[in-house]
Amino acid sequence: MSQESAYIQSADRSLHVHSTGYHQNLLCALHFQSSEVLAELLKTKLTSLPKPCQKAQRTLRNHREEIERSFEQPYNNGSLEGTNNVIKTIKRVAFGFWSLPNFRLRILLVAKSPYFNVKTAA
Repeated sequence: MSQESAYIQSADRSLHVHSTGYHQNLLCALHFQSSEVLAELLKTKLTSLPKPCQKAQRTLRNHREEIERSFEQPYNNGSLEGTNNVIKTIKRVAFGFWSLPNFRLRILLVAKSPYFNVKTAA
């Protein structure tokens, strides 16, 4: 380890300890979907946190109701976002497709979803 990196690590140790503890508590609250742990975490004073954690704390406070509602509801739009990303990637790669049916077929083949009905020419 170089002297510069050792100096930076020693000077930054308190930042690392505070941000790691905050980060781990946040991950625990989200993983176990615990509104109580999240509420305790959001009571932390902003001045006691490092700058990056302060910004995260403000964002969490602003969206607290939505986060707690997501704990109660089993629904999310993750699969839809993933499908949307696949389609956008295909559009970017297949720039200039002339045939809309071929473009649609390519999307359906890549998606590999049982909900899509792919009809190929025999």
